[in-house]
Amino acid sequence: MRSAAAATVLAATVLTAFGTATAHAHGGTLAVDITGHERGHVTALVTWENDKDSVDERVAATVNAVSPDGTRTAGPWVLVPDPSDAKRFTTAEVLPPGRWKVSVEVGHPALGRDEADITVAAAPARPAPERPAPVAPPPAEPTADAGPGPFRTAPVATGILLAGCAAAFLAVRHRRRSRG
Repeated sequence: MRSAAAATVLAATVLTAFGTATAHAHGGTLAVDITGHERGHVTALVTWENDKDSVDERVAATVNAVSPDGTRTAGPWVLVPDPSDAKRFTTAEVLPPGRWKVSVEVGHPALGRDEADITVAAAPARPAPERPAPVAPPPAEPTADAGPGPFRTAPVATGILLAGCAAAFLAVRHRRRSRG
């Protein structure tokens, strides 16, 4: 039991040492700048505070939003890297239209935080199509000469099954009478 606890403490110490080595090389904290949103996806720049270098390791950050009157909230959501820019991060989730006080808190590889007010406009109405889409004709009414369908084969099968059961019953009854 003591060896497991010692191994856990040793692993935590090593991970902390390696994690903080990068932070110390760049100044120790992260600069977080919420830049706004793209179609409701919160966007932020995350860099090392002292040298403004991009963060080359995984960033653990959460995004929370609250309406000015406090009646609506969104998040916590994870901030994910934007593949188009190493310094840019975004959310996979979308803020609904309205005004929001957004906060981003980063916990790894170093600490960083920012708050900003964001207004997400309602999505513009889609323009009406230039010409109406073709309307499918109504389904044709089934006719007596139409091929077999699920509603015609079930009663027929049931009738055949009942007729077979009745024939078997009559055959057994006839056999018993003829023996007796």
